[in-house]
Parts: sequence; C-alpha cells; structure tokens
Amino acid sequence: MPEETFYSMLNSTTGSALQRGSAKQVSRAYEGCCRDHTSILEDETLPIDKSRVILGGFGAGGNLNISTAQMLELKGKIIKGVVSWYPVLDFTPSPLEKQSSRPYRHLKYIDDLKN
Repeated sequence: MPEETFYSMLNSTTGSALQRGSAKQVSRAYEGCCRDHTSILEDETLPIDKSRVILGGFGAGGNLNISTAQMLELKGKIIKGVVSWYPVLDFTPSPLEKQSSRPYRHLKYIDDLKN
C-alpha cells in the first residue's frame, strides 16, 4: 500500500493524520528533516492537539520520527509516542561512536541528537 493511501485511510478513520514531506536540503539534510517536524508542531495555524501527538513513519521516515522524539526541545514534552514501520535503525555502535562519526558534524552546528 502506498504511504499516501495509508495516511489518507488513517485520516478518514481517525481524523488525525497529517502527512508532510520533508525539506530536500543538501547540507544538513537529516537535521533539516527533524527541524521540519518541530516547525509543524510549532505552527499555530495547524489544528494540532499538542497533548495527543504521536509520530509515525515508514523506513527512513520512521528513523526520522525516532530522532525527532529525542530532540531536546521536544523530549518528554510534546511527543507522546512513535510508531515506526520497519525503521532504518542501527544499534551496533554506541551513541558516542555514532556522534564522533557524523559527516555533518561541525562546530557551528548545534547537535540536538547528542543526548
């Protein structure tokens, strides 16, 4: 089933699905996608009940949702759950090893995902 069909069905059943594409930035693309999630949640023009936010996604989108849920400004505040279908995750290296090997790592960027 295509993702668009799934989200359309979820919306017609629950009235609560919002599908939004991510920015296609070349530099800092991963962090940009996580920031897209936070900007949606901060957008006061969208009818979002912030006491009932659950992120969901497929594959790499599921990975982004898990990362977004760990962002410091959202952690334990807005996001109540994450549902990821076959997310791309790798628990082999430790968080410290992952942090030191990130290709976008630069002093001028704030790394929200380090904790």
